Formats: sequence, C-alpha cells, structure tokens
Amino acid sequence: MPDNAKVIVGTGDDIKIYHDGTHSYIRFDSNQFYCQAQNNFYIQHHDSGSSIEDMLIARGDGAVELYYDDVKKFETISTGAKLNGNLHLDVGSSGTVAYVFSNNAAGIVFQADDNGHIFQT
Repeated sequence: MPDNAKVIVGTGDDIKIYHDGTHSYIRFDSNQFYCQAQNNFYIQHHDSGSSIEDMLIARGDGAVELYYDDVKKFETISTGAKLNGNLHLDVGSSGTVAYVFSNNAAGIVFQADDNGHIFQT
C-alpha cells in the first residue's frame, strides 16, 4: 500500500490504520479502545537499527512498569507502588501544598514559596 492509503474497519469507519509518509497512525473514532493480551502487554521503542527498548510493560495479574530510556523507573506492587530514582514534585504556585505518605510515617509535606522553590514543611 502506498503512503496515505488507509485500512478502514467498521460500519462508521471506526478504525483507521495508515502512514502519511512520515508518521504511522492507528486511529480509533469510537468511544473506547481495548487492547487485550493473555499474558503480558508491551509498548516498546525501536530505533532504525536492531535496538528495542521497553517503555511500558503491563504484566498479567501483576505489575505495571514504566521505563525511561529502557530503565525501569516506576512499578506497581502488591502493596502500592515503587519508585526507582528521584521524585520531582511540581506543586505549582506559591502556597500550594503536596503530600507524600508512607506506611511508616505520618507523611512529608512539601510547599512552594513565592519564588517557586519547593521546601519540606
């Protein structure tokens, strides 16, 4: 199929798959999109060579993992979530408050000052 040709599925042309010469698209014009896998679901990036990097892995009956440059940074676990690296809080304008809680402490409170700096209160 040439560039800009479309594979169209559905009575109301609900699904379109096409390439415009630069970008590839899968477009869903219905209310919801479900992607189902019997076990694990992967979203990966590949370069023009043979390198493939994980971006997101959703494991059947288990964790959801998020990756940055093929390094796992965040994952859900049975007791909550696990962060691998730093957490950057953008609490917005002056006086805005962000809360971080754990099971072992009452929590940590962060607040933004008039200069946009975030500090622990």
